Amino acid sequence: MKTYDLYLFDFDGTLVDSFNSLMYVFENSFGDFGFSVTREEGLIFSRQPLEQSYKEKGGTDDKWIPFVERLNYYLNSHKSVEQTELFTDTIPMIKYLQDNHIPCGIVTSNNIPHVKEVLDFFNIPHDIFTVYTGNQETDEFKPSPKPILEALKMANFHGNKHRVAYIGDAINDTISANNAGVEAILIDRIGGFIDKPDYIRISSLLDLFK
Repeated sequence: MKTYDLYLFDFDGTLVDSFNSLMYVFENSFGDFGFSVTREEGLIFSRQPLEQSYKEKGGTDDKWIPFVERLNYYLNSHKSVEQTELFTDTIPMIKYLQDNHIPCGIVTSNNIPHVKEVLDFFNIPHDIFTVYTGNQETDEFKPSPKPILEALKMANFHGNKHRVAYIGDAINDTISANNAGVEAILIDRIGGFIDKPDYIRISSLLDLFK
């Protein structure tokens, strides 16, 4: 595969298997406002903007801010962190990045303090990733290009954006990458997507360096 000057990674569903953790967050935060969430809905919610999920469940504008506060409360709890798991390809891929001094960063819709707590939980040094962009660093979220563009700014990247790869597990990630003008790479571990011209599909993070 083509090599890149900078690798930017989505977090949930890409570097970590956070589905059980997110179900804990969704079940409790939506539950506090009288809504139940099935695992099928949780999978959908994990791949789309939070506000869209909230409105689909019937959430009202006047309770949006209290809802976000409750969701962040559960998200930032240690119980949420404990239910996060690593994919089998995550550590080997990170070791390759580290051993070869390859610049990389994290661009996520999650909040960065939580991301770093998860990294701590798995004894992954923060400085492996030179830039972090989360839901507190920009005022727009994927599929907007803003999170990726902010990461490029924070990384002081002034080169050719086609030399930057953004790796994510959802179509919103590929749209965000395309909108930002960087290469879109879709990690598809279970074969749930088809090949399309607007992204490169891989089945393992280790495919990035083959």
